[in-house]
Order: sequence, then structure tokens, then C-alpha cells
Amino acid sequence: MRFRVLTILLGMLLYTTSTCMAGDWRVIPIKMFLGPQAKSGSVRLINNAKTPLNLQVTAKTWSQDSKGKDLYVETEDIVFFPRVMTVPPGKEQVLRAGIKIPATSTEKTYRLFIEEIPEATRTGSASVTVAIRFGLPIFVAPLEDKIATDITLAELSNGIFSGEAINNGNVHFLPSRVTLSGKDSNGKEVFNDLLKPWYILAGMARSYSYEFKPEQCRNLATLRFEISDSTHQLFRDIPVSGDQCSR
Repeated sequence: MRFRVLTILLGMLLYTTSTCMAGDWRVIPIKMFLGPQAKSGSVRLINNAKTPLNLQVTAKTWSQDSKGKDLYVETEDIVFFPRVMTVPPGKEQVLRAGIKIPATSTEKTYRLFIEEIPEATRTGSASVTVAIRFGLPIFVAPLEDKIATDITLAELSNGIFSGEAINNGNVHFLPSRVTLSGKDSNGKEVFNDLLKPWYILAGMARSYSYEFKPEQCRNLATLRFEISDSTHQLFRDIPVSGDQCSR
């Protein structure tokens, strides 16, 4: 039998750093920014293992659906080299990429998927193959940035919180924190939890939800939904009554 295990690392937990650790290899930096002043760029692929690292690279456009789910489609908009490479043990390889058609009014977003081509490890009659893939974001800046993100929904019904943020700007928005907190009737904080932050691409929205335990919800008088990054802080406060906690 032959088993294939594919681990996809898209930087979800690493977007605030400049290095992605993927098994025994690293990508530095973990994002690429192109634009009118920089039509091409490069990243370093570093092999920390004691064996050669075989990699293949593909380019895809990166968009999102109405609920914020990431969508990827193969593209020829990005020129990159090399497409297949072998990085010797303890060495590094430079991956270069450029855009064919620059952005004008709205940021263009892509990902270069860098995938390990693993060696099969045989155990008796079985073969186990482990592959690691990293999606390198590429942001192609428009001629002029417009940042405009807003919270369009924050409500509690049947013990379930629903929230939504929309990006009306022309560049991506990446919150560093998405927080849901609550206070009781005396103004004391009785609840605080983090929701998963992720990219909101230009013109798109992202939905958030949280299901409260009955004992949590009964103690709430107000609820705050907050989204923030290093320069922006968006929040919406909503009053909470007992009937909003009923299911």
C-alpha cells in the first residue's frame, strides 16, 4: 500500500513573522510585495536538513468568496524561476518572481505554492510519503492605496454571536486580533476570547461566529466585537438580554 500525507502550511499562524519554518526548510521572507516601483522580487529557500531538498513551484490567483473562503486558480500572470529546484543540504536557493501586468485601481493578489517533492520511505510493504507545501502571498500594489474596513454585522441570537467585517478599500486588510468580550450589568468583564484573524482581500467580507455556553451568555449585559491591527481599531458594542441567549 502507498499512503500520502499532505501538510499545507499557508502561514495562518506565522503571518506576523518574516520567516516560515516548513519542516527542515525555511522561506525568507514569507510575503512578497510588488508594485509600480518593484515589478519583481525574490525569496530565499533554506534547507536545514542533512539531505537534498526537492521543490516544485506553481502560481495561482488568490481570491475569496462571499463568506471569505480563499479560492485559488492557476495563472500565468506571475513569471517565476526556477519552477523545479534541488537545494543541497545546508544551502539555499533564491526564488524570483515578477508580475506581467501591474495593478492599477485595485491590488492584485496571488500565491506561489512551494511544495516539497518527498522521497518515499518504505516500511515493509507500505510506503509513506510526506509532503509540505507553503503558499507564499504576493501582493501587487495599485497606483494609490485606499484603506476602508468596517464592521457591518454584530448580533447575538439563540446564544450564537454573528459578526462580519467588510473591506471597502482597494488593498488587503490583515487584522492582528479579532476579539469578542463581554461585561456584566456592573461593568465587570466576565468573558474574553479570540476569534481567528485572517486576510480580508479588497472588496471582500469575512464572517465570524461564536457559540456561547448557556452559563456564559446569562451573565452578559453587553458584548463587544473588536477587530484591530497596528493602525486601526474597529469595534461594535451590542446590549444583551436574556431572550438572546435562549435556544
